[in-house]
Amino acid sequence: MTDKILIVGAGPAGIFCAEELLKLGREDIIIIDSGKPMHERRCPQTKECNCPRCDILEGGGGAGGFSDGKMTLSLNRGTQTELIFSVEHESILDEIDEVMVEHGGEGIWYNPVGEPPEEFLRAGFRFDSYPLRHFGSDGAQRMIKNQIASLQQRGVKFEFHKIADRIIRNFEGRAVGIVAVDGTMIMAGHIVIATGLQGTPWLEAEAERIGIELTPGPAGIGMRLETAKENLAGIFEIFYDFKLELDCPIGTLRSFCCNREGYIVNENHQSLMIRNVNGHSNLSPKLRSNSSNFAIIAKVEAAQTYPFSPQEWVRKVAKDINTANSGRTVSQFALDFLTGEPSDAKALNKNPVRTNTQSATGTDISGIMPPELRRSFRKFLVAMDTALDHGLGASAVVYAPEIKYYASRFPIDENWKSLGADGLYVVGNASGYLDSYVAAAVSGVIAARDIVEHEVL
Repeated sequence: MTDKILIVGAGPAGIFCAEELLKLGREDIIIIDSGKPMHERRCPQTKECNCPRCDILEGGGGAGGFSDGKMTLSLNRGTQTELIFSVEHESILDEIDEVMVEHGGEGIWYNPVGEPPEEFLRAGFRFDSYPLRHFGSDGAQRMIKNQIASLQQRGVKFEFHKIADRIIRNFEGRAVGIVAVDGTMIMAGHIVIATGLQGTPWLEAEAERIGIELTPGPAGIGMRLETAKENLAGIFEIFYDFKLELDCPIGTLRSFCCNREGYIVNENHQSLMIRNVNGHSNLSPKLRSNSSNFAIIAKVEAAQTYPFSPQEWVRKVAKDINTANSGRTVSQFALDFLTGEPSDAKALNKNPVRTNTQSATGTDISGIMPPELRRSFRKFLVAMDTALDHGLGASAVVYAPEIKYYASRFPIDENWKSLGADGLYVVGNASGYLDSYVAAAVSGVIAARDIVEHEVL
């Protein structure tokens, strides 16, 4: 058996797995990724949003490489189950933070703070905070380029534009390699799957092919609110990535991925056949906008989406929104969303608050959503309008869809080792348990330690 370790996916789970393997003395490491190196990733921001490969989602650094650059240093945030991590893993957060600072600079550190303004509490919101380091979208990309360059200098081999086709198992059922789409075969003693959200359909299909049963977990569906930066300045002063939760008809809605003076971008989840919106924010003052934004997310469980799994239900809602807008994302004035009226396209196009012009106009987003989802988002927006000093404002815009899609859960043990095939680890967002950069990185570190500790070659 070869002693090579193959990592599929160059996102945070993959590169931090390699980082830990090197630290523990392993040398023969190869990482393959379907996308480009970080320095080649560019988004042309066309209205069609139809690039052959979405540079925002694929390539060195993974989707986190074109994220808002907020690194949540908490094991209770960014995960879909707290059973996966334990207190003993807290020290890994410090190690990951040290590596990120080494390659990306200090960024801005935010400590947990107290309660939000009384207006938000009176409007029904609950508030939470946690340790956070913000590198910005610009700083995150610099950090990833530096870290990957460092890994390469220390002997890790990267192959970009390399797409995994199928997992090879021997007659004993052990995973021993990968066949790529181009026909090449890479054999390895251990395989770490770190394909992220974009690789979800491939991994689901591979699990079915090799007889591993997945378990549906929760999934997230939402939209993004954008308003003039002054409107959200007060809550941003309390905490940069404020978490506001509100009880709504579909369950708890929460704010997510808050971007002060940021931008709203498109993502082309080709593997899911969904176009999605997300938020970015830069550390450099020269790269900021006059608008701020955050996502409003509903986490749905199986009981709420029966007979569909949460993943099927979220895909359907997102695709319905895309289909109603010729396959595009859509934007609408927030006040029109509340009344169920399509927004005037000319007024929306002239709106100085709107930072994303890839989105379509002229559709009432609320009319496409299931009733309980529509009522929930309306309740959240009304509460925000009440809590903000000057309300949402006539220029506030909402965009949809935004999915925080958690893959079906892969059967793994506490060390991220597959329970269905020896020699196989499934880490990061691909596992179905995680949805943040740092949490994915932690999973990669844990897997690396287990590989070295229990390695039998």
